[in-house]
Amino acid sequence: QCEARAVGDGVNPFGQPRPTTPANSGFFPEVDQTLLQQAQERHEVFKSELVVNAYMIAGRAYAGQLRHDGTSVLSHCVLTALTLADYGLDAQTVAAGLLADVLRNSEVMRSQLEEFMPTDVVGLVDRVTTMSQISEIYRHNRDGMDDEKL
Repeated sequence: QCEARAVGDGVNPFGQPRPTTPANSGFFPEVDQTLLQQAQERHEVFKSELVVNAYMIAGRAYAGQLRHDGTSVLSHCVLTALTLADYGLDAQTVAAGLLADVLRNSEVMRSQLEEFMPTDVVGLVDRVTTMSQISEIYRHNRDGMDDEKL
């Protein structure tokens, strides 16, 4: 039988250590690392294990997906993370930037994300997802709203 345990940043829901998945581990062999390498040339934060892992998860989650303008979804995620790095934000925030839409726009589930990312990063991703959903609801309904109703 499984017993419930408190989940900390270093263990999965079963009380086992969370695996790390550095780029050279072979865990993500199909993820193109070109964008990561370019980002690493611009900012040291992209060399941290946390950000590399976030890139690999995003790369796998968005494999083959394109935006409306024809660019890859992954390139948009990297641009978002680069902007955060330009502001001097920490590795947790940059990692969350890479993963900002992964729960909403891919097959990745929160529990899967929790296996590879610390709780604080998953929490940031959750908050961004909620904000994106609110923004989308507003955009879809703003034509029916007028200033008096607001």
